[in-house]
Amino acid sequence: MNVIHNGVDRQRFCPDLPTRASARRELGLAEDDFCIGCVGNFFPVKGHITALQAIAGFAAQSKPWRLLLIGDGPERAALEAFVNAQPNWKHRVHFLGTSHRVPELMNAMDVYVLPSVAEGISNSLLEAMATGLPVIASDTGGNPEVVVNGDSGLLFPVGDARALMDHLLTLQASDGRRRNLANRALRRVREEFSLETMIGKYAELYESLARTAVAPVHAAAGV
Repeated sequence: MNVIHNGVDRQRFCPDLPTRASARRELGLAEDDFCIGCVGNFFPVKGHITALQAIAGFAAQSKPWRLLLIGDGPERAALEAFVNAQPNWKHRVHFLGTSHRVPELMNAMDVYVLPSVAEGISNSLLEAMATGLPVIASDTGGNPEVVVNGDSGLLFPVGDARALMDHLLTLQASDGRRRNLANRALRRVREEFSLETMIGKYAELYESLARTAVAPVHAAAGV
């Protein structure tokens, strides 16, 4: 069986330092703010509550931080209630709603988190990797197909806020570790999950099917 994964547009999602600087200024992020980002609709299956629980522990041990939540949905009120119940979170968590500026906002981030309970091949995960972000994702569904744990990103067990917190603390503490994961994520997207790779694999599949269809005709004709 041939599996052809979705490809990400690497022209639209890519590291862009000028965009990063302007987006962070617009959001009011300081130079040393460690910016965590999540993109996804606010449904229970997306696991945003796990991310917030992890950040509650992370915040007690970390340097300055911010959280960008891009998306909307029925869980928004519950997520906002969790945030409002935490001391000193008011200006650190940004609910940005549904946005057409995801490439710009991703460039403002320092790390991307995908805490889903269940997931297919996540476009937002691929987009974050193509933006040059170190990624932390739950070990479920298609995420382990996209992220090679410890190489092109980090995985954690579904719902394990403590493990996610530990990953966040590790990445905040080490610029080198973040750069290494980001570079390997970029390479993995380029080699396995780019539009160019997807188109090439479809072309190979169609050529293979064409050869298979033509072969019996030649055989029947005694060729």
